Amino acid sequence: MILKYQKELYVGSGFYGADMDCEYINETEKLVKCRKQHKCVNCQKSINVGDYAVQEKALFPGDGWKSAYTCTACIEEWLEESGQIESEEK
Repeated sequence: MILKYQKELYVGSGFYGADMDCEYINETEKLVKCRKQHKCVNCQKSINVGDYAVQEKALFPGDGWKSAYTCTACIEEWLEESGQIESEEK
């Protein structure tokens, strides 16, 4: 799968931060190429093996590490809607 924008734009886009009202100890966010199928936490569509996704990992007190995957289409839509990038820009 080819990315629409530069890799750096997908991480740190603020996609997760706006709606997070939970407490966690440690959090990481990175762009990954999936080695197994996942479900996008936003649109609930499948993210296939070999597709890129933004992975967020967080350590929750008493609950351990949790991971969430967001498809690149959802991140791209967020980048455009939030005004961080022009929709025609590549």
